[in-house]
Amino acid sequence: MQPRASFDFTPSRSSPRVARDTTRTLLGPWLADEEIEDVALLVTELVTNAVRHAGSRIRLSIELDERCLRVEVFDESLDEPIVRVPRPDELGGRGLHLVDAIATHWGCRVVDDGKVVWFELARDGSDTTT
Repeated sequence: MQPRASFDFTPSRSSPRVARDTTRTLLGPWLADEEIEDVALLVTELVTNAVRHAGSRIRLSIELDERCLRVEVFDESLDEPIVRVPRPDELGGRGLHLVDAIATHWGCRVVDDGKVVWFELARDGSDTTT
């Protein structure tokens, strides 16, 4: 059986850490350590964005099958994420660049009560299409 789970978070400073730890625990039996760290990093970035920019309830959904890993982060904001170029002295603003660099695919879709930012990581050299 492959893991599929959803977790709800409040928009608190601890939510990204808890989401990261939850992701590691869920995927530990299924993925190599370096894969888990990539996923945990991207989950941290997306949940951090939801906390900072939406300030609403957050739902993290993770689904793993033979073909790919898909992660979705829901929040109640209708504002789509913006990939921007941060100044060299800025501490933030690089999260979506990491998502773009590591994920096989990623995107955003608006839903009735907010938006979902998602990413996929292909498994075993396969490519995924959403």
